[in-house]
Amino acid sequence: MLLGAPTYTGAVDVWSIGCIFAEMVRGKDLFGGHSEMEVLKEIFSIIGTPKEDELCSLPSFPLAIPNNEPKDLTEVVPQLNDDGIDLLGKMLVLDPHARITAEAALAHPYFTKQVKREI
Repeated sequence: MLLGAPTYTGAVDVWSIGCIFAEMVRGKDLFGGHSEMEVLKEIFSIIGTPKEDELCSLPSFPLAIPNNEPKDLTEVVPQLNDDGIDLLGKMLVLDPHARITAEAALAHPYFTKQVKREI
């Protein structure tokens, strides 16, 4: 919705859940900022600036954003294991059509792998 998506879909919720997931694990906001432009700069500094072929899915893309490469999410959220990093990366895909669905996220190994716990 931040980039002017014409419709609200489940992909918007998945993005939001990804942000909340990262914030819960980190103990602080993933993307800070007081204005839409500040938040976008934070998003692009972590996720990376969209490539030319991705811009068609972002109707309100601001052209004055620096070109950033994606950061390694293990550096951004070091508290997550490999499965958690993989899931978070799939939740925070800029293109909503390429983003993991809620159903697929629930079936992701982060949630389905058995963890042995000693009592």
